[in-house]
Amino acid sequence: MSFTHDIIDDLMNGVSPDGIFPYSDLLKNAHERNFHGIAVNRAQRKKTYILFINGYPEGAVVADNTGELYGDKAIYLI
Repeated sequence: MSFTHDIIDDLMNGVSPDGIFPYSDLLKNAHERNFHGIAVNRAQRKKTYILFINGYPEGAVVADNTGELYGDKAIYLI
Protein backbone atom coordinates (compact mmCIF):
# COMPACT_ATOMS: atom_id res chain seq x y z
CA MET A 1 0.00 0.00 0.00
CA SER A 2 1.38 3.39 -0.98
CA PHE A 3 1.07 6.32 1.31
CA THR A 4 0.54 9.83 0.00
CA HIS A 5 4.06 10.89 1.01
CA ASP A 6 5.51 8.01 -1.05
CA ILE A 7 3.60 9.18 -4.12
CA ILE A 8 4.74 12.79 -3.59
CA ASP A 9 8.36 11.65 -3.17
CA ASP A 10 8.12 9.63 -6.42
CA LEU A 11 6.73 12.65 -8.29
CA MET A 12 9.51 14.87 -6.95
CA ASN A 13 12.30 12.38 -7.70
CA GLY A 14 14.97 14.14 -9.74
CA VAL A 15 13.45 17.62 -9.39
CA SER A 16 15.93 20.27 -8.28
CA PRO A 17 14.87 22.38 -5.30
CA ASP A 18 14.30 26.11 -5.78
CA GLY A 19 15.99 26.92 -2.48
CA ILE A 20 16.10 26.44 1.25
CA PHE A 21 13.96 28.81 3.31
CA PRO A 22 12.89 29.25 6.93
CA TYR A 23 9.12 28.77 7.18
CA SER A 24 8.37 32.50 7.54
CA ASP A 25 10.46 33.34 4.45
CA LEU A 26 8.98 30.42 2.52
CA LEU A 27 5.47 31.86 2.65
CA LYS A 28 6.66 35.32 1.59
CA ASN A 29 8.89 33.98 -1.19
CA ALA A 30 6.21 31.64 -2.56
CA HIS A 31 3.70 34.50 -2.67
CA GLU A 32 6.09 36.97 -4.32
CA ARG A 33 7.09 34.41 -6.99
CA ASN A 34 3.53 33.15 -7.59
CA PHE A 35 4.99 29.70 -6.85
CA HIS A 36 3.31 26.49 -7.98
CA GLY A 37 4.79 23.42 -6.33
CA ILE A 38 5.53 21.58 -3.13
CA ALA A 39 7.65 22.63 -0.18
CA VAL A 40 9.20 19.77 1.77
CA ASN A 41 10.58 19.71 5.29
CA ARG A 42 12.39 16.63 6.52
CA ALA A 43 12.97 16.32 10.25
CA GLN A 44 13.68 13.35 12.50
CA ARG A 45 11.10 10.69 11.61
CA LYS A 46 8.72 13.30 10.14
CA LYS A 47 8.15 14.85 6.71
CA THR A 48 5.98 17.85 6.02
CA TYR A 49 4.70 18.80 2.57
CA ILE A 50 2.96 22.07 1.71
CA LEU A 51 1.26 22.44 -1.67
CA PHE A 52 1.40 25.93 -3.18
CA ILE A 53 -0.87 27.14 -5.97
CA ASN A 54 -0.52 30.68 -7.30
CA GLY A 55 1.81 31.48 -4.40
CA TYR A 56 -0.63 30.46 -1.67
CA PRO A 57 -0.50 27.37 0.55
CA GLU A 58 -3.48 25.22 -0.48
CA GLY A 59 -2.83 21.94 1.29
CA ALA A 60 -0.51 20.05 3.58
CA VAL A 61 0.52 16.54 4.53
CA VAL A 62 2.47 15.56 7.64
CA ALA A 63 3.85 12.02 7.62
CA ASP A 64 5.62 10.18 10.43
CA ASN A 65 5.90 6.64 11.76
CA THR A 66 2.32 6.73 13.09
CA GLY A 67 0.70 7.70 9.77
CA GLU A 68 -0.33 10.79 7.84
CA LEU A 69 -2.39 13.88 8.58
CA TYR A 70 -3.93 16.10 5.92
CA GLY A 71 -5.32 19.62 5.68
CA ASP A 72 -5.96 21.74 8.75
CA LYS A 73 -4.72 19.08 11.17
CA ALA A 74 -1.41 18.96 9.31
CA ILE A 75 -1.14 22.76 9.23
CA TYR A 76 -1.54 22.94 13.03
CA LEU A 77 1.53 20.70 13.44
CA ILE A 78 3.80 22.82 11.27
